[in-house]
Amino acid sequence: MTILRSFCSLARSLLVGVLTTIVSVGAAASSDWDIDELLDRLSKVEMASLEFVEKKKSMLLTVDLESSGTIVYRAPDYMKKTIVNPVFESILIDGDVLTIEKTTLGGKKEEAVESQRYSISSNSLLSSTVGSVLAILAGNRVFLEEDYDIRLSGDKSEWDLLLLPKPGVIKDKIEQIVLAGSGIEIWFIETTYPDGDQSSLSLSYTEIE
Repeated sequence: MTILRSFCSLARSLLVGVLTTIVSVGAAASSDWDIDELLDRLSKVEMASLEFVEKKKSMLLTVDLESSGTIVYRAPDYMKKTIVNPVFESILIDGDVLTIEKTTLGGKKEEAVESQRYSISSNSLLSSTVGSVLAILAGNRVFLEEDYDIRLSGDKSEWDLLLLPKPGVIKDKIEQIVLAGSGIEIWFIETTYPDGDQSSLSLSYTEIE
């Protein structure tokens, strides 16, 4: 669940995160603004560096959990999310390999960094979740429509994208994903889970090409 929620944050991964043969398009300010136009614009981004603040709400906790760090994306399938506060954790997607590194603590001293590697394609849940994040950034509508119904509202200067999981492996784990942005920049990603928990990711770009 920790791995899944981390990537859905990217989408809250980043969970482009992630974007039916049925597509509902909300009101748009201009006739040339639709799902295809948005995905086409996103697909032209070759690299981006961002700073993020992530907040997690849990039905089991009275206080929200907050973390912050950086995200680096390079088209088409490289993304690294580095949490620097409150503790170190790195989540790296590089092709078909997912690598997670995190600090283990002994009292107040850092003892070691644990590292785990996974094959994304060998796990259906990881494949759908990670694939959705990358599909948003790559503008791959066909992949997105395998797992989500998509609803777009707003215009080029301020848009919202709602992803509703279709029946399948994703729907049991994710209630919905909402992305908000402007032009080719994604500013905010919120993921809601079936148990009522939420994760929200606020993004600010330091570089984009």
